[in-house]
Amino acid sequence: MLSSGVLAPDLFTPTPAMTGFLVAGVCLGALTLLGTVLCLVKSGFRVYGVVAGAAGIAGGALAALTYTLFFQLRGVDIEAIPEGRVADWFVTAFGLAGGTVFLASALLPSIRGYLRKSWGPARS
Repeated sequence: MLSSGVLAPDLFTPTPAMTGFLVAGVCLGALTLLGTVLCLVKSGFRVYGVVAGAAGIAGGALAALTYTLFFQLRGVDIEAIPEGRVADWFVTAFGLAGGTVFLASALLPSIRGYLRKSWGPARS
């Protein structure tokens, strides 16, 4: 609620372009989650799955916090913020951050070598 006690009617209504961005982001988040799980299952790629998952969770948490604080600082009651939109932003940021890690490790051999050398299996 706003400080006057009345919820603005269009405060949470996204534009059509923003809705399209969130739908694409949720699809990217689902693909990133699938890629993370597949990397965790295959022994040679576990490091990529852990790094992409950690980057995605950090990005998603930051996006959810930013979305919530955006409305909190404008006087909206925490109960009035729709959870569905927070979840959409979390999954979108998860997909963007995790997908960036996957893309960087696939395209840049220096990052791929660093991940394997630094965080790969311990050798005795």
